[in-house]
Amino acid sequence: MTKPIQELKYTFITEDGSQSLLLSDYHTKESLMEKIGLITTPSDGRSTVFAGTTIISYPTEMLEKDQNKQKLMHELDDMVRKNSLKYFVPQTEAVRLFLNDRDHNLKGMIAPNGTGKSVCGWIDTLLDIVPCDPGWPIFTTSGVEFRKYKGPKTLGGVGIVSYEWNNHITTIWPQIVKRWTPQDFLGEYGDNGNSSINWKNCPKIEICGTPVWFLACSQAQTVFESSAMDIYWWDEQGEEDKFNGANMRIRRRNGRHVFTLTPHRLPGRPDTGAGSWIHKMFNGESTAGLKPKFYTMDLKDIPDWIYSEQAKKDATEEWINEPTRIGNIKKLREGRSRIFGEFHESSGLVFDEWDRGKHIIQPFDVPSDWTKYRGIDHGRVEPTACLWAAVNPTGDVFVYREYYEKDRVVSENTTAIIKASGNIRALVDRPYDQKGEFYEVYEELQKSEVFLRTVLDSRSFGKKTDESQFTIGQIYRNNGINAKPANGNPPAIMVNTVKEYLRLDPSRKHYETGEFGAPRIYFFSNLRWTLWELEQYINEVTIRRDRQGNQSTSEKPRSKDDHLMSALMFLCMEKLSYMPSELYSDVDLVTNNEITRVTDPFTGY
Repeated sequence: MTKPIQELKYTFITEDGSQSLLLSDYHTKESLMEKIGLITTPSDGRSTVFAGTTIISYPTEMLEKDQNKQKLMHELDDMVRKNSLKYFVPQTEAVRLFLNDRDHNLKGMIAPNGTGKSVCGWIDTLLDIVPCDPGWPIFTTSGVEFRKYKGPKTLGGVGIVSYEWNNHITTIWPQIVKRWTPQDFLGEYGDNGNSSINWKNCPKIEICGTPVWFLACSQAQTVFESSAMDIYWWDEQGEEDKFNGANMRIRRRNGRHVFTLTPHRLPGRPDTGAGSWIHKMFNGESTAGLKPKFYTMDLKDIPDWIYSEQAKKDATEEWINEPTRIGNIKKLREGRSRIFGEFHESSGLVFDEWDRGKHIIQPFDVPSDWTKYRGIDHGRVEPTACLWAAVNPTGDVFVYREYYEKDRVVSENTTAIIKASGNIRALVDRPYDQKGEFYEVYEELQKSEVFLRTVLDSRSFGKKTDESQFTIGQIYRNNGINAKPANGNPPAIMVNTVKEYLRLDPSRKHYETGEFGAPRIYFFSNLRWTLWELEQYINEVTIRRDRQGNQSTSEKPRSKDDHLMSALMFLCMEKLSYMPSELYSDVDLVTNNEITRVTDPFTGY
C-alpha cells in the first residue's frame, strides 16, 4: 500500500545543506520557505528545480561562481522539463486518491482556483495513453499507482473540452498538455518539433499514436454527438447538452470522463454552481448511467511552492474573512467556492446580491418630508404593478408600498394607486376629442403624499389602444397620474443599476441595525408580491449560433412574473435621491390644505 501524501518526505537541498522533512514540518521553516516557496522567483536571485520530492534551490550568485554546480542545475532542469510526468507529485491526498481511482468511469476533482486541478486531469489522462516506467519517481515515491500501457487508442482518442478556445491556446496547451507530456511523446509538437496546432481548422495532436482533440463548448452540438472518444477531460464546468452528446458516444468505447473544476457560478452561465447538472452528479442526484466519484482538494493542504502561505492568507481574507465581517453574503458565497471548493450557492437569481437579513426591514410610517417616487409597469391581461419608494436625507431608499392587480383598466389602476397614496382624484375638465365626444380629465390632489416623479414603462407610455385615440401615457395622465416615460434601456442595463442599490457597502451603516455593511435600498417586510418576485426572478439560458453553426450560451432575466421587478428597475433608473420638499412644492406637507401640483425642478414637468 502506498503512503498517504501527508507521510511523504521531501528532500530540500540549498546552500544551507540537505534536509528531509514532512510537508507539515516544512511549513514551519520560514527561512526554508523563503528559499523554496512562491515568495521567491528566479528574478529574486534564486534558481530552483522541482524533481519530484527532491527540491534543489541555490542563489544565482552562488551558481555563477560555481560553474560545476551551475551545469548540474541546468542538467537537472532539462531532465525534469523533458519528462515532467516522471516527477509529478500529487498536491494533496485527495489528488492521490483521484489518480488511483480505477473503479469509476466519471471522476471529478473539485478544487479552489490556482491549485493545479487542471494538471491533475491531464496527468490522469496521460497515464492511460503513454507508456510509463514503473521505476519512475511518480510511482516509486509519490504514491501514484502504476498503470500498464495498453497501446494507442487509434479508433477513439481523447477529447479535451474547455469553455472557450482562448483557454486552450493560452493555458491548456502551453501550460498543461505541452508542459506535462514527456517531450519524446509529443514528436513534432514538442520543443524540438516544427509543427504547431491549427486552432482554426484542425485542433488536434497525436500522442503515442492516440489522437488528442481540443474541443470548446462554443462548438456545434454535432461535434460532440459524432465523436466516439475513449476519454473526455472536461476542464471547468461544461455544458450539459454537450456532455450528454459525448456520453452517448463514449459508451460505445467503454470510455470514461474526467472533470476538473472550481464550482463557482460563471457569468452568463446559470447552469453552473449549485443546482447545476454537475452539482447533481456530485451529490448523487444524477448519474447519467455512469459511476461518478468526486474528490475535493483543500487549499490549506497545498504545498507552499504551488500556492504560497501568504497568498492563501490574502485570498482567505479577501473572499472569506472580510465578506463575513461586513456581511457581504454574495461575495462570501462565491468565496467559499473559490477557496474551499464548495458549489457556489447563487440559485441563478438575477439579483444575487439579495439578502433577506440585510434588505428587508420592518414597516414604519414614512416621514412626510422624505422624497417620494412611484414606478408603474402597465398591464391589461398581465398584472399592473406599482411600487412606492421614499428617499431619506442620507440617501437611503425605502420601497414601502406595492400595487399588483390584473384585469383592470387604466381608470381602475389610477384610482387605486391614488387612493393607496392617501390622495384624492378630482375631476378638472371635460374636453372634447377629435370625434366630438367629451372625455374626463382628472388630477391627483396630493394631500397626503407628494411625489417628485411617477414613471410609467416607456413601451406602454407611447402605445395607443385599439379603442382610444390616446396613448396609454396620455390615458394615465387624463385619469389623474401625471406620469412620465420610464427609462427605455434594455433589462440588462437596468438590472446592473438595481444591483448597485442592493450591493452591500462596508462603509454604510444599516438603517435598522446600525451595523456597517449595508445596502442603499430597503424593502418593507409586508411587500408580499415584491419579495416573492425578488426571490424567484432568475436568469435563463439563451443559445446563440453563428453562421458556421458554432453556438454560445448567455443568460438574461426570465420574462415571467417580473412586473414588480420592472417597476423596481424603472425606479432605480431615476437615480433616486433626496430633495428638500421646498424645491418642488409650495405646500406645507404637514397641513397640506391646498392642491399640490408636483413638478420636476429640472425638467419642468
